[in-house]
Amino acid sequence: IFIITLVPALAYANAGLPILAILWPLSLPAFFPVVFLESYVLNKNLALSYKKSFVVSIKANIISTIIGLPLAWVACFIIEMLLILLMLFFVEVAGAGSYPPSLLKALPESIINILTVIMTFPWLGPWREGGHWIIPFATSIMLIPCFFVSYWMELFYINKKLPDFHKESIKPAVWRANLYSYGLLFIACAIWLITNMYAAS
Repeated sequence: IFIITLVPALAYANAGLPILAILWPLSLPAFFPVVFLESYVLNKNLALSYKKSFVVSIKANIISTIIGLPLAWVACFIIEMLLILLMLFFVEVAGAGSYPPSLLKALPESIINILTVIMTFPWLGPWREGGHWIIPFATSIMLIPCFFVSYWMELFYINKKLPDFHKESIKPAVWRANLYSYGLLFIACAIWLITNMYAAS
């Protein structure tokens, strides 16, 4: 809402789709499986009680879901806007007649589409077709920055809540917990992508 207020042109019906609008709702059904998995990893790696590891995990994941996901998206969106501005500057300097570069002209359309999604995954453009693969593919890419933001936020919180533990033992435990949980989410996105592509074929 804040971005649309600043840039009213984004409010057009064909303005595209912020991937956060997909990822955030999907985080709700994934929340408890992630919490159970991460609490299990913390329990095994830090010798916490099941109750303590669950409570710490659920609170850390609430913070990373409510704050971490939007924070990761905003950072990626800013990078996307900077890349677009850089491309527009390139077009202005090189001249519209020389765009796209000859290298892109030589690539197959499918490769260009994949590269475009990779570059614009935070705020997808108004694609006319291909949503069956674009949305799960963009969501899986968004998991990468979310992983790092969630890791740092959860590490910070767990360090605060477990002051008696040595920080060097907490760090690999939280890393492993997030690696497993985001690996599970990535597999879910891969299944989503494959299922959609099979249904569309």
